[in-house]
Amino acid sequence: MFWQWLQGVHMESWVAILIGACGTWIIAIIAIGDRLIGPRLRVRKGEFSGSLTQHPPHSARYYVVPVWNSRRSFRTAHEVHIVLTRIEKSTEGGRQIIFDEIMPLRWVRQELYGPLTRTVGKDQQAVLFFVQQDGLLALTPALGPKGEVAIHFPSDYWGPTTLWVTLQAVSNEGDSRPICLKIAWNGEWRNDKVGLEHVCNVLRAVHQDTMKFSPANSQAEAARWK
Repeated sequence: MFWQWLQGVHMESWVAILIGACGTWIIAIIAIGDRLIGPRLRVRKGEFSGSLTQHPPHSARYYVVPVWNSRRSFRTAHEVHIVLTRIEKSTEGGRQIIFDEIMPLRWVRQELYGPLTRTVGKDQQAVLFFVQQDGLLALTPALGPKGEVAIHFPSDYWGPTTLWVTLQAVSNEGDSRPICLKIAWNGEWRNDKVGLEHVCNVLRAVHQDTMKFSPANSQAEAARWK
């Protein structure tokens, strides 16, 4: 009788072990499946808006960047926002980090559609900065509850300016790879989009840390992205 009881205990233990192992495998399979077929976000180099905006008494033109989900046909990404993770400025000593936190950008027409985050199936656009007729280049983070920009955020730049900004899309399901953009403005204004693109260039750039620590980025490779 004792032997039968002992066999029953062993059987129950084995069943518990098998159930635990199956549960672990199921969780692992779900996680791998989400990674293989889950949404895949990409932030891409954007462009200036096709229309002028009025900031009385001056005209301005906004630069927007898209976030793209390459698996949008069968998986959407939820609670998405594009964030600035670093801002660098050109100085006499080279590129200087002036902001190294996480700051979300505002979406195009944020004032009409409300929430800070978006569901991304089809492409969505966020506003990165605007150039103004009076010589102002201003980055455009998401606004606070009273419509204010965070006090410590370095948003405004006057006259000729060169910046490197690092962007990333983040969501519940996963984040995009960071992208670094170089903004080089000579301080001049043009009313038309094409003319403004000639005086305010936005290019893909190599992240400063990548250039410094990765031997794969030779001087020729770094120069290609400038």
